[in-house]
Amino acid sequence: MQIKDYINIFVKRWWIIALVAVATFAGAVLFSKLQTPIFRSSIKVSVTPARYDYGLALTIERVLRNYSTQIKTRKMAQTVIDKLKLDISPQTFIGELTISAQLDNNLIQIDVDDPDPNRAQAIANVLARVFVEQQTAATADSDRRDRLNVNILDDALPGELEKPKTRNNALAGGILGLLLGAL
Repeated sequence: MQIKDYINIFVKRWWIIALVAVATFAGAVLFSKLQTPIFRSSIKVSVTPARYDYGLALTIERVLRNYSTQIKTRKMAQTVIDKLKLDISPQTFIGELTISAQLDNNLIQIDVDDPDPNRAQAIANVLARVFVEQQTAATADSDRRDRLNVNILDDALPGELEKPKTRNNALAGGILGLLLGAL
């Protein structure tokens, strides 16, 4: 077959392509609307040395990774659950967290995903505060020049819609429908 033959088939059967595209588009929109919306609230914690030297700079990279792991523990989760009087298990709580160490600017970003935007905000704020309080207490006896200062940069804002992304899903569904219809 030549390209002209394919074009003739597309012209004769355009309605099949359109029908499949509309069906997959509608299916993607319906799928997105049936999902529980998840909101994400973020907060950043700064870790800075009391004095800047090469040894502390190397230490911060390791400490940031360690701190990220400490934030995602059952003990920390239970502390926040108790403070906020949440009705979830520590494992579920930990599943809502994404902790990332930003080594290039000495930050730890805490992302909390939750169906309630205000609860996501409260969890992020309390988790960061508890962590900062624990780290401040742990280093209270250290020499001031050797301390790593842990501070919250800004309080978390109410969560923003993270998923489902209805527009993206609908677009992907429409494109997939066009391809399937053409096949």
